[in-house]
Amino acid sequence: MRPLLVALLCGALPACIAEHPPIAPDDDAGDAGWPGLLAPPSVLVEPAALDFGAVEPGTSATRTLRLTNDGRSTLMVQAVALEGPAGFAVTLDGVDVIAHPEVLLNPDGMGGEGLSRGAGVELQVTLQADAPGPYAADLVIMAADLPATVVPLAGFAGPCLVASPAQVDFGVVPTGEGADRAVVLRTCDGESVEITSAYFSEGTSPAFGLVDVADARAALRFVPRQAQRYAGTLALEAAGLGRVEVPLAGGGLAPTCPVAAVAEDVVRAQPLDVVTLVALGDAAGWRWALVERPAGSTTRPAEAYPDLRRPLDGAEADDPRTPEVALFLDLAGRYVLELEALDGAGLVAPSADCPQAPARVTIEAWPDEALHIELTWVTPADPDPSDENGADLDLHLRHPDAAEWGQPPLDCYYANSSPDWGPPGRPGNPVLDIDAVHGQGPEHISLAEPELGGSYRIGVDYYREERFPSGHFGVSEATVRVYLGGELAAELTRAMVATHDFWEVAAVEWTPDGPRVDVIDAYLPASP
Repeated sequence: MRPLLVALLCGALPACIAEHPPIAPDDDAGDAGWPGLLAPPSVLVEPAALDFGAVEPGTSATRTLRLTNDGRSTLMVQAVALEGPAGFAVTLDGVDVIAHPEVLLNPDGMGGEGLSRGAGVELQVTLQADAPGPYAADLVIMAADLPATVVPLAGFAGPCLVASPAQVDFGVVPTGEGADRAVVLRTCDGESVEITSAYFSEGTSPAFGLVDVADARAALRFVPRQAQRYAGTLALEAAGLGRVEVPLAGGGLAPTCPVAAVAEDVVRAQPLDVVTLVALGDAAGWRWALVERPAGSTTRPAEAYPDLRRPLDGAEADDPRTPEVALFLDLAGRYVLELEALDGAGLVAPSADCPQAPARVTIEAWPDEALHIELTWVTPADPDPSDENGADLDLHLRHPDAAEWGQPPLDCYYANSSPDWGPPGRPGNPVLDIDAVHGQGPEHISLAEPELGGSYRIGVDYYREERFPSGHFGVSEATVRVYLGGELAAELTRAMVATHDFWEVAAVEWTPDGPRVDVIDAYLPASP
């Protein structure tokens, strides 16, 4: 540290004032709160701090510091000092005020001692950058009746570092979304400089983040979470060359969220119906998700079914650009779909950014026939149950008068899907609604008006477990559900092993007291 250098221009203050009496006060001196006395002087220093920036080692740089008396009486400067390491000098009209303090006795050249009211002088402050590295000192100005005025001085000897851009404003960004910017570090000569350290200064909002730092480039991302202004500072360092600070700014904008809405919360339908739902409101897109379906169901939301008579043959994938969705109700039970609405900027409702109650539709699909039977199956060895090659199980419903299985017209199955059992008219005739020939089903048989006193038998035939072109699927686990008057009356499961193994599941009887299911659960290694 260099010792404090002071130019004493006046001794003890009372003697100084006696030797240099104040001039007569102005007429309005009392306005300054000094009734009957001289209003005090005041020091105005511009700029309040001097930053020399980067100076090439071995050279010097000079900046101007203006000292003005903006008070109402003569300003008597008592001392000027430099506190800090060597490197800085202060002159007035080319005269070193430290070596020759007498130049400050009449700094404005107006004849009297001190700095007259409203007068100013310009001091030249020079940084002599003899060696590389940072320079810092305080220029202290002391005047009678006033506290000391301190002017910070700073500089750096070495290559000049600049950030491009010098400050980053991300503008206004919708909350929850992100904006990206990059800063490049260069010398003042325009050469790229490798960034050795990049970090945010204390107090920087966490909405600003560093994505990547590579060579001279720092990639930034701004993600506001609230509708407000954000600020911070990015510091970039280069080995041996110093540091540059880049002010950061950005604002959050409350999003205009899309709204997910449906016309009906509950839809009632029948098994095997194709239901079409439509979203309400304006949005750029809609996503329907099937969040609940009956056990064994394989249906998925679709844009449309090319053949409504054979929905299992395939469907068009749901198009998120349209508000409609179609759903094939392949089994009896409850289906629940949830809707998301999308806007063009990527906002989704409902979400954390666009909170709202779930937009949900529940489809209740219960049979209205007196007897409704469903068959589904799962084959562990089938890698893709949705393709054309899979295990095939067949559902059978036998008339009370039938003597054996697989003999039309009294056995309803794939080869006799709509027999005439009487009494006259359709209500007394069963219908095999679907014959699923691969994968996992389902198959359905419905009967609107069974005969009183009759015992109807339900069976399952493992029609084919061979895998094409060679091999076997092996065991399939079959599940049969029996609905009476729309209510689930029985659910049974059985592992079926080989082709034409047969499972006699149950008997359903209509009595004067109502229908009932008698479980048989008999497994035969070959079709009876």
